[in-house]
Amino acid sequence: TVLLLLALLAAGVLTLFGSGVRSWLVDAGQQAGVVEGVPAQTERGIAAYRAGDRATAERELGEAARAYPRSALAPLYLARLRLDDGDAYRARQQLAEALRREPESPLVRRTVTEYGCAIAARDPGGALEALAVVTRAGGRCPEGAGEPLGEGGGAP
Repeated sequence: TVLLLLALLAAGVLTLFGSGVRSWLVDAGQQAGVVEGVPAQTERGIAAYRAGDRATAERELGEAARAYPRSALAPLYLARLRLDDGDAYRARQQLAEALRREPESPLVRRTVTEYGCAIAARDPGGALEALAVVTRAGGRCPEGAGEPLGEGGGAP
């Protein structure tokens, strides 16, 4: 009965105060992990990344990663930003965090494998750590990933 009363109260507040309260309730539900979907802040960060606005992407995705501790999407995009910067260490950290948050997600596992293999190929010094993250994701890198790079070698 308590849950029913809370649901009725939420519905009443939503009816009275409109979409502002609705978006707040959805946001709170996403933070708690009881409402699915991509948080608006994460969407803003992704849009900024795609538009080439790195400062906004960094800010929005960083805040989203802190505000939505069950969602792996913001850490995956932060890993991409780190890869773009050539910062393999921080990219690996973000990939590990994404995998910790959503270990069963096929998207997360596939992305962690792809980015982890790219890191292993580009950064021989951190290849073992990158390959360990890939292994935890259930993935496997192509032969030669993690070996020292030759002239002009490396992942795309």
